[in-house]
Amino acid sequence: MPCVSKADLDYMLGLKYYSSCSEGIGGKLREHIEDFVVKEISRDGIICEPYCNYSSVGNVVWFVLEKRGIDTITALRLIARVLRIRLNDLGIAGLKDTRAITYQFVSIRNVSIEEVQGIKSIGNKVFIHCPFCRPFELRPGILYGNKFEITIREVKNNGVRSKIRRILDEIYQYGGIPNYYGYQRFGTIRPNTHIIGKLILHGRYENAVKELLLHIYPGESPKAIEARKYLGETWDIKGALKIFPLNLHHERTILYHLLKHPDDYLGAIKKLPLSIKKLFVGAYQAYLFNLILSKRIESDLPIHLCTVG
Repeated sequence: MPCVSKADLDYMLGLKYYSSCSEGIGGKLREHIEDFVVKEISRDGIICEPYCNYSSVGNVVWFVLEKRGIDTITALRLIARVLRIRLNDLGIAGLKDTRAITYQFVSIRNVSIEEVQGIKSIGNKVFIHCPFCRPFELRPGILYGNKFEITIREVKNNGVRSKIRRILDEIYQYGGIPNYYGYQRFGTIRPNTHIIGKLILHGRYENAVKELLLHIYPGESPKAIEARKYLGETWDIKGALKIFPLNLHHERTILYHLLKHPDDYLGAIKKLPLSIKKLFVGAYQAYLFNLILSKRIESDLPIHLCTVG
């Protein structure tokens, strides 16, 4: 029987079991931004690198987006602003980690390759490499996977290799690792995207908006916590807009709409980018998948073989 998780966050997200019960090797993840590097792999096996070695075939402009310590949507907003296009004119295959250095392909409409070539960087967190052409636009899911380069610091040196072998043996004997949707799908600082998605699907738009605006999580910045507290105690939308951090784009979009259209919670949600609305609903689907997978493990069904029924 696999090991039951002891982490509260795992239970919140439906990740209830691990394949191994052995002690880990210790260490720290993401001490520095360079410790977590993600490179997207296209559906035809091309690894996204900041080097100009891509053949140009087709009439849709693509480029390599390198971002450092910033989320994907914020990076795309900056690019759209510089190029004076809509956010929806930019296509991606998926969102990438925020606390990381990431490389991913982006397709772009209504912009020439020469215009993209004219932008090398936006600030010190967003970089554009190697514009080229392909025959189609990107959309979510058009990728093979991601390549990760992860550095673990301050690992306990005593018996590391034997610990790794023992863990791998347990995983092999069990039949693999439960392929849950991980923390990134739900948010690590504010793990509530699935909650918002469920509320939207159930038509509880006011609850969805207030979950997005008011629910405070301990890992948030002091300014974000202060703004959420103020809004929750006063519902002073105009005053809240003065103190809500500028990087909380989705909250500010909702607030601007409610300032002009009080109580129009559905309209406020509609103002969010389509990619974000899909993210909320997709996160709830992911949560249900995790619950079903955990239930399968509880029922002593194999995770690596199909089972009749």
